[in-house]
Amino acid sequence: MGRTALAAVILLGAMTILGPRSGEVSAESDGYRLSIQHPSVTRGGLAVHLAIEVEHPGGFSDQIEIQIDRDLINRLDFQNWWPNPDSETGSPDFVSLTFEPPTTNTFMTTLDTRTSPAENGSYERYRIAVVENDQEIVGAEFTMAVLP
Repeated sequence: MGRTALAAVILLGAMTILGPRSGEVSAESDGYRLSIQHPSVTRGGLAVHLAIEVEHPGGFSDQIEIQIDRDLINRLDFQNWWPNPDSETGSPDFVSLTFEPPTTNTFMTTLDTRTSPAENGSYERYRIAVVENDQEIVGAEFTMAVLP
């Protein structure tokens, strides 16, 4: 029995079923398209990729405000954003990042981060949204599993 379980774990690992994985979600509303590349399966201490892209035909006339679920922020060790936000504010539920608008129809920011080393064994849902005048324009949810 023990050998069979060990062989199953080794086989699943060799097939990369137990390894880290990424996912992508997107949503559209009011002429905006939000795309998020996110970690879907990770382990504590591993580097993960988080990229947020906002598209708007005709470009952006004002700053772009992105709200990120505070629980996601708490589960990741942040290194740096590219580009960095011009301002950051927070509430108990989310962190709000404000960026200067690009000269194109597409804005993208990427986060260099790792799963917090203290994170072991969780499966949570997170939300990222584009906000204007304290009103959500478009938002998307995704799940991230942190394996022990």
